[in-house]
Amino acid sequence: MEKQTAAGSWKRRRFLKYAVAAVFALFSANAFTQNNVRISWDYVRSLTCKPASEYFFTNQDCAFNLDIEGINPEDITLSVNRLPDNVNYITFKKETLNATETERSGTRVILWFRFYEEGDYQIPPVNVTIGRGMYSIKFEPVTVYTNPRTIQPKVSIDFANDDFRNRGRSFTVTSGQHIIFTVNLQYATQLINLKWGIPEDSLFREIQRFDVAKKGIIDTNFSPDVVPVVTFDWQPLVPGVYNLPKMIITVSSYSGGQLDLTLPDYKFTVLGVTQSSDSDQSLSVYDEFQYAFETPAVEKPVEETHFVEIKNLDELYRLRVKERHSLPVFTRARQNRIDAETAAGLKPGLNESSLILHYVICGILILLVIGVIILFITKRMMFGSIILACSLVFATLSIFSGIACGMKYGLFKGGYVNTIPEDFVNSGVTLQSGTRVKIEHHAKGWVFIRSNDTSGWVKEDSVLIIR
Repeated sequence: MEKQTAAGSWKRRRFLKYAVAAVFALFSANAFTQNNVRISWDYVRSLTCKPASEYFFTNQDCAFNLDIEGINPEDITLSVNRLPDNVNYITFKKETLNATETERSGTRVILWFRFYEEGDYQIPPVNVTIGRGMYSIKFEPVTVYTNPRTIQPKVSIDFANDDFRNRGRSFTVTSGQHIIFTVNLQYATQLINLKWGIPEDSLFREIQRFDVAKKGIIDTNFSPDVVPVVTFDWQPLVPGVYNLPKMIITVSSYSGGQLDLTLPDYKFTVLGVTQSSDSDQSLSVYDEFQYAFETPAVEKPVEETHFVEIKNLDELYRLRVKERHSLPVFTRARQNRIDAETAAGLKPGLNESSLILHYVICGILILLVIGVIILFITKRMMFGSIILACSLVFATLSIFSGIACGMKYGLFKGGYVNTIPEDFVNSGVTLQSGTRVKIEHHAKGWVFIRSNDTSGWVKEDSVLIIR
């Protein structure tokens, strides 16, 4: 009996030993597979973090994809190195890469970054740990563009004359010389209108009209490409100093607004050509184009984005300040301002938010709150509930009127509105003198203003703030 018991105990111990050995082997195998994942150096050298989209924009999350075949997500960890200026690392995500996307299944690592200024960027390599091996994987270089929601369309000029290329914006030409130039658009989605006038003492004709000018549609998807619109041949005939012929180009921007653009500011000094004495039959430039002066050329009308200086701008400003500090119903401040704008040839602008009305609403709200407290203390619940409902209505009105009064507006003296706060940048976009504008940002003597679909930077002293 004792022998049988001893034999059974020995068998149980042996079974337990085998069981422990099996469990240990299982965990060891799992640890080996987790910590001994291998990937060839040749394959690592072929890996790059690729942009997930065609274009990267400022102030927007931009993604890079890193596809690693044959490796599971749990076998991969990574760390991002120090980044260039104006770049922030946001986060990363690992997801399974299906065999339908590549020849082998694996892992896609998505890394998000945010860029705060446009330009060309090269992000330093990311450190990727696969099993026990650490590898440095490069990023493809990218170009970051200004966010389309804020960028404004631009007009540029390409000259066919070799002498004009890379020569700044001032040129010297002779009378009758052909100046061939192409008008280009950039960052526009649609060409709505194109107008130009025939300049005086000149010959001016259209040579080629491109598809954009024929169809009007450029592209609703973002593209940094410069798109040619139309090519002209211009011949100034009389000595003097000229700018490019007047032209108005109405376009749609990526933000959905419409803008009137004008040509960049180029100056041409035209010199006369004397008549040759070699032959009486030879003709001067003036003789050659004498027919152009026999019947004076009539300049075509063109709608310009000029602004008229409002003489009574200070009076308009005074009336708007008065409107802001008066009740709209009980005074004629608003009507007087509208009459003054109409008399100045301006379209009446938006009304000013009344500070007095805001104070009245807040005063009524305070009285209602006091009334609610008294009524509930005296247990007059029905009247208290009615006054409480009125208090909520006036509380909502006070919030909205406070927000409206807190916004900063001003009267613009008129002139160009720039895309960036710098003197030498001329967008060709103007606003009428006396226009009421919303002031959104300040930057070292400049303010960012907005009026309907037009926005941009102007000098701070060109705006009279309505206080």
